[in-house]
Amino acid sequence: MSETSADHRKLALPLSIPFVVVCLMMTIGMCRRDQQLTALSVPVIHKPRIFTGTATELAPAIRAAPRAVVFVGSPASVYAYFSRKAFPVAAEEIAANGAHPDIWFFVIENEWDDDSVTWAETFQDERLVSFGYLGYGWVMWLERGQLIDVDPYSGTDKRTLPGNIVVHTQKLWP
Repeated sequence: MSETSADHRKLALPLSIPFVVVCLMMTIGMCRRDQQLTALSVPVIHKPRIFTGTATELAPAIRAAPRAVVFVGSPASVYAYFSRKAFPVAAEEIAANGAHPDIWFFVIENEWDDDSVTWAETFQDERLVSFGYLGYGWVMWLERGQLIDVDPYSGTDKRTLPGNIVVHTQKLWP
């Protein structure tokens, strides 16, 4: 055996001791944390159901919902893409609050589809005049089938997503 391999063995043992100590400390820390958890301290995660489909498929459920938050997307828009990605996150945050279990969430994929435009026209609301033309990702709030509020530009500032949807919902239904 050469002197260099003996030197390496002498050096390897002192270097492995801190590694073993750190591993033991982490294991002990995890065990303590697990022991402290009780049924009351485990957070309840509210996963909302998000119904997805065309306006024709979803219209009856949207109208029947006690409260509905509806995202209407645009497949060719970057803004709508960001808003679409943020919508489920916003829905989870709203549901986690637990204040309004009667809020239902819906996604209509394309504002340009004929059935989407026809559905929007049934509200006879001037805020929907540009529906089918903007492509920013609409968010609509309805209560018992009646249109309460609209955000036609929900995806224009991705830095405020999903917070803008959550805050707006909480303002409407505190």
